[in-house]
Order: sequence, then structure tokens, then C-alpha cells
Amino acid sequence: MKWPISISCAATLAWAMSLHALAASTPCEGLSSLTLSNATITAVQTVAAGAFTPPARGDGDAFKRLPSFCRIAATLRPSSDSDIKIEVWLPVSGWNGKFQAVGNGGWAGTISYPAMSRALEHGYATSSTDTGHTGASAAFALGHPEKLVDYAYRSEHEMTVKAKALITAFYGNEPSRSYWNGCSTGGRQALVEAQRFPDDFDGIIAGAAANPKTHLDAWRIWMAQAMFKDQASVIPVGKFAMIHEAVLGACDAIDGLKDGLIQDPTRCHFDPHSIECKGMIDVQTGLFNEPAFGEALARAIEDCGERGARLSLARFFFEEPLDRRTSMDAARLISRLVRNFDFACRQDDGSILFAFGDTELRDAHVAARRLASVLKHTMLRADRERPGISPAVTLATLKPADTMHTLLARVAPRPVAAA
Repeated sequence: MKWPISISCAATLAWAMSLHALAASTPCEGLSSLTLSNATITAVQTVAAGAFTPPARGDGDAFKRLPSFCRIAATLRPSSDSDIKIEVWLPVSGWNGKFQAVGNGGWAGTISYPAMSRALEHGYATSSTDTGHTGASAAFALGHPEKLVDYAYRSEHEMTVKAKALITAFYGNEPSRSYWNGCSTGGRQALVEAQRFPDDFDGIIAGAAANPKTHLDAWRIWMAQAMFKDQASVIPVGKFAMIHEAVLGACDAIDGLKDGLIQDPTRCHFDPHSIECKGMIDVQTGLFNEPAFGEALARAIEDCGERGARLSLARFFFEEPLDRRTSMDAARLISRLVRNFDFACRQDDGSILFAFGDTELRDAHVAARRLASVLKHTMLRADRERPGISPAVTLATLKPADTMHTLLARVAPRPVAAA
């Protein structure tokens, strides 16, 4: 008789547990009346499968794959100056019994909808916060120390506590496991959570942690000051590849393997002076000076003769005289658009010579028109009362019989589109 009694007791226990779970669970819309400390639930809705549209632009197709879920939005105010927005998403069916909170990037300031959608697709209940402000800059922190605390660590913890309460209310059970998943700022948030609130999560993924934050931002300020101190400090994009190759050449083999990777940057002591173009660069424009341009053009023409390469030359000139400042600004803008196989210089008359290395005439024509368009729509005259500058362009491609002088003569200032 003991065996049937055991079955009966087990069945009764299972029935009682099921009944308790049903009694403890709350329908999605019913969560709006849930009381949470220092929190106001601002929206609750059941979202049909594939019907979610993010407030900001994003990968709409990815959100169309989402299953039906209960979406809760809330505002948390753990301090008098706090205004922390959070969202919690709960799968209507197919919940894996776990919770995954997702992190932010940069200065945050927005809910991480794409990361939430990936967690939801894998069956997790998930949550995200804007960390207490809107916008991707640190302007929110000026004069608002409590908001800085919210960004630093408090918003993530408060979100986690509230999300777990909502999960328990909705399903009638606490999550069996809780995880944090974040990269960059999200990685820093993961490390701070583990340090300050070790009971919040059973596991964390701290990808590319932006940590320590103070040192990182001090480095960014130092770097910006060094890079943009004056026009001569700006490195044109066209030179990036050359610098990259020079650094690799100096440091790639330090780890014993030349594989295009620098394993330990702290052991790399590259000296930029080793690739400095002494006396070749006009520091006011970032372009070659005229003698250096002439030497480079002569070498390019010689190279074309030896290996059959292609070369096109353009001159950007201005039919109306420009003041010196505007003329120099135009040359500086051109310097930022030079590709690593092109070179240019500003002439004494204010015109700009631009050599398109290894480029057919047709492609050079397209590139020259684009450069002229950038100048036209970007540059303004000093007085700012007249329209922007409108350069004319002459263009020529190297012919077998050309010398440097004949090629330059064919792009002398005249309103001809190509020669």
C-alpha cells in the first residue's frame, strides 16, 4: 500500500506546485500595477511576433524575427536627480528560464534594442537601460553628479533588481540563471557589476571592456589635443596606410613571427621621425611643396615608362581671385582627401595640382569632379556673404611622348574639362 500512497503524494505535490505557480504569475498587462521601489512603470504591452519596431532606425529585418513578448518600460529614480529609463522583455512562450541583461556602448544614452533582440531570440528574458540620460556625449554629467553615478554603475544594478522582480511576477518563478552580456562600455559595466554587486549575476561576458574609464578618457583628450593642435598636426587619411606599413615593418617581428600582427603593442617603440618627409611637406597645407611635387611627378612619369603604369594630372583653379585664407583652407581640405597613391601641391597662384597615381583618365575625371564638388559645397569665402568657391578643373593623362613639362602645360589654367 505504500507505493500507491507515494504516487498519490507525488501527484498531489505536483498539482499544488502548479497551482501555486499559476496563482503567483501575473498577465503581461497586469504588470502595470506592480509596485517597485523608486520606480514608475510607464508602459506595458504584449507585442505580437514580428511586430516590434524600434524607436530609432535599425535592422528592421532582425526585429521581424522576434517572437511574441511582454514589453515593459519603466523610469527609475534612486536619487532626486535620477531619470533612468529601462525596458524589460519577457518571452510569452518558450522562456528558457534565464535572464540576460545587455550592456551599452560609448556614453550610452539609449536602450540597446539590437542586443535585447538577440537575447530574446534565444529564449532569454532580457533588459537594457539608457543609464540615466539621452544622447551619446558626456554633457549630461556637467553639474549632475548623481547622473554620473547612475551612468557609472547605479543604473545597471537598479535595472537588474527591477527586471528580476518583473520576471518573477510574470512567470511566477525567479530566473534559474542570470547573465550580463556587454562589450566596450558594456564590458566595463560587467566588470563594475562583478566588483560592486557580485550577487546580481551568475556569469558575465565582458567584451573589449572600456576600462579603466578615467585613464581611457584622459588618453582620448591627450590624443585629440595632439592630433588637432594645429593644421600641421592633422594626418591626412591618405597617409594612414603608409604609416601602418611602417609601424608593422618596425614591430611585426618582435614576437618572433612576421604575420602582419603586433602581438604586444607595449613592446613596439616606433619612431615616426623615421618616415618624416623632411623639407617636402608644406606645413600650412599638408601637401607637398612645389619642389617635392615636381620630384614626385618626375619619378611617377619615369615609373610609368618602366612598368606601364598610368598617371593622370588635374589642376583645380579659381577664376575669381581668392583671399589667402580661403585658398589655404581649400588646399588643406584637399590634403585630407588624398589617397595613399596620389599626391598634390598648392601653387603660388592658389591653384592646386593633383596627381592621380595608377589611374585611368576616366576614373581620374570622376574623382576630380567629386573633389571639385566637395570644394564647392564645403568651402566658404572669408566674408561668408558671397557663395562658396567654385573651382574649375583641367585634366590630362600621361601620353607616351610626354615629359613632365608637356604634361604640366596641358593642365595650364583654362576652362577645359579634360585633355
